Amino acid sequence: MQNAGGSATSEGRGAARAPEPSPERRSTPGRLVTRRAIASWLLFDWAAQPVFTLLSTFVFAPYFATAVLGDPVRGQSLWGYATAAAGLALGLLSPVLVSIADATGARKPWIAVAGAVLIAACFCLWFATPGASSRVIFWTLAAYAAAITATEVATVFSNAMMPRLVRPE
Repeated sequence: MQNAGGSATSEGRGAARAPEPSPERRSTPGRLVTRRAIASWLLFDWAAQPVFTLLSTFVFAPYFATAVLGDPVRGQSLWGYATAAAGLALGLLSPVLVSIADATGARKPWIAVAGAVLIAACFCLWFATPGASSRVIFWTLAAYAAAITATEVATVFSNAMMPRLVRPE
């Protein structure tokens, strides 16, 4: 081994060292970041966007307000309340869940759990049919709020992985 001045030290004589990965591939000391990890992080964000685009904005929200409920004004109002409930749930859950994840270091299992909740919630939206009963309307709104909350919770954990993926400046 060499000291700061470039001369050999007695500690490293005769010892073979493994080649060090280039510094641009390290996010934190001793941790190698692969292209696969970065691509996975990018693809997660790409895959989560249809939830917001299809459910919240362009497809399911108008369908719910006009077809399922039959009253666009009341439908948009209820949809807004469900969105607010999802935001409140996210505001209450995120700090607790992220502190647990930071303490344990586990983020991917939380993303998997949030994904399972999202899948179950989206499955429940199948039952939202025109002329639905009040009970079905309630559960549709609850499923929508759960889907949005789960997607946002997964996004919080995905974003928490970013420091491991980028090089400190």
